[in-house]
Amino acid sequence: MRTTSRLSLLVTLGALVLLLAGAVAAPRAAAAPQVTVYATGYSVAAPFRDYFDRNGGMPIFGMPLTDAITENGRTVQYFERERLEWHPEFAGTANEIELGLLGREVTAGRAFAAAPAPTAADTGLYFDQTHHNLGGAFANFWLQHDGLRLFGYPISEELQERSADDGQ
Repeated sequence: MRTTSRLSLLVTLGALVLLLAGAVAAPRAAAAPQVTVYATGYSVAAPFRDYFDRNGGMPIFGMPLTDAITENGRTVQYFERERLEWHPEFAGTANEIELGLLGREVTAGRAFAAAPAPTAADTGLYFDQTHHNLGGAFANFWLQHDGLRLFGYPISEELQERSADDGQ
């Protein structure tokens, strides 16, 4: 009887060891990506999340202002400082996510006088493509944050404006 009990105990322990080894070696389910809900009540939608994170996140684009929505047949999401557009036809390329031309849209109908061509004494950046300059803090920020790709060319000179919302 004693031998049977030992054998039974060894078989049970062996089965337990195999069971535990299998549990440790079993592949784990992929962790769900962390979703941050911002103070606006929205999160960055799945097609835009990697692009948002890789390109500066909230400091560059601001907080999301909408969920992903369909606009003119395209999935887009609005942020405080940008509209991200999903182009699935370019999946896997640098153009899968594109940025809206909000500056052009917001200033449609306004004319900004071209800047004169720079002289040797001028500092800052002059763009033949739009005939406008970037200087000072704007130029520094633009240069440090992949400006052409993320912000495009300047479409005006630096200027002071008042907010239509609050007059500030």
